[in-house]
Amino acid sequence: YVTTVIKEATCTEDGVKQDKCSRCGDISAETAIPATGHTYGEWTVVKEATFHEDGEEARTCTVCGDVDTRVIPKLSESHTHNYSGTEEIIKEATCTEEGRKKVYCTEPECGAFIEEVIPMKEHTPGEWKIVKEATCAESGIKQKTCTVCGTVVETQEIEKLPHTYGEWEVVTEPTCTEAGVESAVCEVCGETTVQAVEALGHDFREWEVVTPATCTEKGEEISICTRCQERATREIEATGHVFGEWKVTKEPTLTEEGQKEVVCEVCGEVKTEAIPKLSGGQSAGTDMDGGTNGMQNPEEPEERAPQTGDKSPIIPCIVVLITAAGIVLGIRKKYSR
Repeated sequence: YVTTVIKEATCTEDGVKQDKCSRCGDISAETAIPATGHTYGEWTVVKEATFHEDGEEARTCTVCGDVDTRVIPKLSESHTHNYSGTEEIIKEATCTEEGRKKVYCTEPECGAFIEEVIPMKEHTPGEWKIVKEATCAESGIKQKTCTVCGTVVETQEIEKLPHTYGEWEVVTEPTCTEAGVESAVCEVCGETTVQAVEALGHDFREWEVVTPATCTEKGEEISICTRCQERATREIEATGHVFGEWKVTKEPTLTEEGQKEVVCEVCGEVKTEAIPKLSGGQSAGTDMDGGTNGMQNPEEPEERAPQTGDKSPIIPCIVVLITAAGIVLGIRKKYSR
């Protein structure tokens, strides 16, 4: 069997084909060939849509030339609104009531709108006006009102006025140690106020010696307040000794210390000190309190007194004796001063 197309299929109608034997011509069957359907091109706008009328677009079959059309909905049905266009005031806002307005779509031909609230306006405050005068007994009040609607927009308190007090009068006299009290009356409202008067403090007389100070002991003096007879005391420092000149009471020798004393000219107290022993090498007039302090100069050779049976010449012995006598005389003159 060989398949043969008897009728071609079109866009809208079926075709026919049959199977036929190539030897004997026997036909086994005829079969329909389905319609191919239209092969349309791109849609083309035939009529633009507006906000008030539908538009139209069409497409053509490239095989049979059939034209297919469809409606383009008017823009009012497919448009996305943008409500930020022209505003139309319905009711003006005031400082006591909200207003209302229409806000249209930005597309001029759309015409759609929404309504929005207009917030109340701020009040317009005027000048301060005193509602209640302040006194020294009560605070006052002042207010500001809106110049448009008359609403009170701000209130403040006015401080009390200061009292106008008369002369101060002493109620309780102050003393040396305790505060007093004085009062005054307001000449406007009659209120009485009090305040403390500082204590006077003591008024002491000149200091008077009760126990005089001595060289070694403190003294005492007093002062008495002229108002309350309060007594105040204070110490007088000891004066300390007033010593005179030193006097030698015992001359020093080569073997014994001497002694000197000094006497306080006020109380007679005696102060003593030792005078160092004489040194064998000390010359006449040597200051016992300075230089060698009565001690032998270690740089000078020691002189020995002549011994019994010594064969040394007599002249050196005489010189030694004269020298020792000069030292003693010099020491006496020094300490006698």
